[in-house]
Amino acid sequence: MAVELAGRDITIKKDGTTVAAVQSRDFTINNEPLDRTNDDSDGYQKLAGKSAMQSAGGTVEGLLEDDTLLAAATAGTALVQEYTIEIDGLGEIKGDFRLNSFQFQGAHNENAVYSFEIQSSGEFTYTPETP
Repeated sequence: MAVELAGRDITIKKDGTTVAAVQSRDFTINNEPLDRTNDDSDGYQKLAGKSAMQSAGGTVEGLLEDDTLLAAATAGTALVQEYTIEIDGLGEIKGDFRLNSFQFQGAHNENAVYSFEIQSSGEFTYTPETP
C-alpha cells in the first residue's frame, strides 16, 4: 500500500507540541557503511550488513511565532533535547537531537521566517503507526 504524503504531514514536536509553524522541512537518516574490505577481497569492496554509525537530522523552515527556538539557541547549554518527528500514515522518529543552528530573517513588508537544523545525538527509534 502506497502512502501519499504532503509536506504538512511531517511535523517536529517537543514535549508533544509542534515547535513552530513549519512551511518546509527535510529529514535524513544516514547509515555510514562498515567497510570490511581486506587483502582477501579480490579487489572488491565488502561492506558489513550493519552500520558503522547511524545518524539522523534535518532542516526546518517556517513562520516565526514565538521565541521558543531562539531561547534554546541562545542559551547555549540545553542544545540537546528530545524531539519527535511525526510522519502521518507512517509513524514517528524519536530521540535526542542537537539544535545546531537557528536563523531568522524578514523583509519589512513580509512575515519573519526562521530556519533551524537538528542532528541526532545518541540513539533514536522509529515506531510505525498502528492502523
